[in-house]
Amino acid sequence: MNFWKDKEKGHVNAELFSKEAERMAEKLGNEGKNFKGKIDKNKSSQIRKFYDELVRLADEVRHAPERWPLIEPRVHMLVAKAAYASGRGLVSDGFRGFIQDGATSVSNPEELQIWKDYFESIIGFFKMKYPKD
Repeated sequence: MNFWKDKEKGHVNAELFSKEAERMAEKLGNEGKNFKGKIDKNKSSQIRKFYDELVRLADEVRHAPERWPLIEPRVHMLVAKAAYASGRGLVSDGFRGFIQDGATSVSNPEELQIWKDYFESIIGFFKMKYPKD
């Protein structure tokens, strides 16, 4: 996952929040559909659980940046939680991959915030495209 347009200058990849977020929302929705076209994986409630956990971690590090070394392992714990949800058939392999890619791409509190904002954008597009999952 590439958060940066130019990391040295601190320029965030703005397309994460538009084109990339919409593309990911479509991917997650399509992967979650069963043979009848109904979403049975990647339901908004499951996606929201992971987003809420990410928000909680981002808020925690925002209020206490010195705790980043203690929070970073919990960011990576999201990968195991996504694997568990995938094993139970609640999320697709693509969603598990999204969580894994995001967690392993985050190396500091600023990138955690960017990932959280990207995830929020995905949820917005997902709700627009799949309002009744």
